[in-house]
Amino acid sequence: MRLSTVQTNCFVLLAAIAVALTISRLALPVFDQLGWLVIAMMAVQLLIEPWAGVLYSYRKIALSTAAGLPALVIAYGAVAGPGLTLLAVTRSGSAEAIWAVLLATRVVFAILLAWTPRISMPAGPDWRRGVIRRRRDAT
Repeated sequence: MRLSTVQTNCFVLLAAIAVALTISRLALPVFDQLGWLVIAMMAVQLLIEPWAGVLYSYRKIALSTAAGLPALVIAYGAVAGPGLTLLAVTRSGSAEAIWAVLLATRVVFAILLAWTPRISMPAGPDWRRGVIRRRRDAT
């Protein structure tokens, strides 16, 4: 299955669920206590989390088990760590602020996973054999 097909299927399915979550705020009194910002972040998180997971798994299968680690380290090291540290130092760590930092981390993670395969994957159907041969020849 192509990466674009996986991404499209995930997005369409989860967009429908996110829309249902947003609409349910109007219909269900339980969600009336939550602000629109939290509901919007929940809807985006619902879209991003499984999509990022599928992209991460796709990279592990298509490339190698460590193929998604750079995106993981960059996203959590450059966004989550400094963002949560800033919230702790300024003592402004509300639920909305912490959720926003973690959501931004997952968005960056998903974008890095979706963007980098085009750059890091060599062209051609037998590219993995060449990589494996080069590793064996080097030892």
